[in-house]
Amino acid sequence: MRPVDRESVEIPSCLDRDLSEQISKIRQGEKARQDIYRHDDVMTKLRRLYLDKCFLCEIFVGEDGIVEHFLPWHKNFPERAYDWKNLNLCCKDCNDRKARRPYREPPRPRPARQTLLIDPSNPPDGCTVENLIRFNKHREAVAGEKESASPKVINTVKFLNERKPLRYRNRRWDE
Repeated sequence: MRPVDRESVEIPSCLDRDLSEQISKIRQGEKARQDIYRHDDVMTKLRRLYLDKCFLCEIFVGEDGIVEHFLPWHKNFPERAYDWKNLNLCCKDCNDRKARRPYREPPRPRPARQTLLIDPSNPPDGCTVENLIRFNKHREAVAGEKESASPKVINTVKFLNERKPLRYRNRRWDE
């Protein structure tokens, strides 16, 4: 996991406009429009922002990357569907794992109020990703100096040390 500066990439034009009608439709129970949040411009800018890598495990995803909502959209939280600061480039495996119970609050089926992972583009106030997460000589994620007991840091360490991302890091670092 590396720090990401969202301001280094312009907000995609399809998201930088009045989307109140679309948000209202979600509030009424319709699905978010993928042609908006997965628009080519969104994908291009997410790929540039994340250097074609998954925002969590950093595996190369390129054109296979998917748009991931850090905070899931829901009819109670429709604005999340099209919020540039809530969209990330992700691999399918991390997207599926992130949706599991320990990484969201409250657990399904209720709408998530928060994701219990660190967002590399929006770490907690006064912290940097480097202060929160480090990697030891065995390439395992470990809590850094700050906020080491916070649920987000603990869960991010657990998430990054699951078998698939750890195996990928070991392969990548041995190259």
